[in-house]
Amino acid sequence: MQKKIAVIEDNLEMRENISELLELSNYDVVSASDGKEGVELVKKELPDLIICDIMMPGLDGYSVLYMLGQDPNTKNIPFLFLSAKAEKEDFRKGMNLGADDYLTKPFTEMDLLNTVEKRIQKNFASNNMSVESYYSDSDLSEIIEDLCGHEKVKSKMINKRTNVYYEGDTANDVFYVKSGLLRIYVENQDSKEFSLEILSKGDFFGVSGMLPNKSYGESVLAIEDSELAIIPIDHFISEMSKNASLNSSLTSYLINTINRRNQELVEIAYDTVRLRVSKTLAKLNNKIEDEWIHMSREELASLVGTSTESVIRMLSEFKSDGIIEVKGSAIKVLRSEDLVDSRF
Repeated sequence: MQKKIAVIEDNLEMRENISELLELSNYDVVSASDGKEGVELVKKELPDLIICDIMMPGLDGYSVLYMLGQDPNTKNIPFLFLSAKAEKEDFRKGMNLGADDYLTKPFTEMDLLNTVEKRIQKNFASNNMSVESYYSDSDLSEIIEDLCGHEKVKSKMINKRTNVYYEGDTANDVFYVKSGLLRIYVENQDSKEFSLEILSKGDFFGVSGMLPNKSYGESVLAIEDSELAIIPIDHFISEMSKNASLNSSLTSYLINTINRRNQELVEIAYDTVRLRVSKTLAKLNNKIEDEWIHMSREELASLVGTSTESVIRMLSEFKSDGIIEVKGSAIKVLRSEDLVDSRF
């Protein structure tokens, strides 16, 4: 099926040259001579790709991109910027607003055709993603690291023993751990805590805040001084609508999290206390870069899902067996290979 391309360019000669070249390459081309006309044209024609100049009288290319991005019918159409300037600031602004690619004038015929074909094929692949590819493993942390470079994403230091948020707090952001150690937990009616997960560098949290009630379903506490990238939820959702890889990797992440937590609940129900303490220490030893685990016995008991007294008794046994070393509240694993085998 012939693909339709909208060309928005105020320079008549440039507009006609681009249109002719695309038509000779078997594309259906519609064109507009300014931004206002271009917005109306795109909403009417719903092309497969938009090629738009940045510097135009009236509505410039940035305004065109923004206005089309507010319309559900046009926001996902691939957008290619044309610019006579080779300044990185122009391109960065355009990409941050949601542009898919850009070309710097003057460009060759092959530059234009290759870029157009690449963008159309990429969009076609995203729209025709199979179930297998949608749920395939992907590196969520790598995608979010790229997202953290956006001007809307800020970094913040969270001091040790400080809560990032509490269960029930109004949700405005999701978070990416740049450094440090944090704990996700929930409380029962008696204010007894149960820890769900330990977070370290590269982990992502706060997704519960994306639910319709706009509140967090858990609490998060910094176990040590931590640096977080704070991503506004509205911006994150906007990125998901444009980025198929982010969408699929987040889905995989949530499914894997549910499966892992279900398995952990089974282990809490059937494993001995000694084995649960052993597994928790092994997990912490892998998560924490420091050789010493600095964690209160209450926090450790919350992770294990048992009483503080039981954790203290098990740590004493591990110490006597030469598996760990203890200095105050700090724990050092001496023989990690013996931990998960501690079944009795």
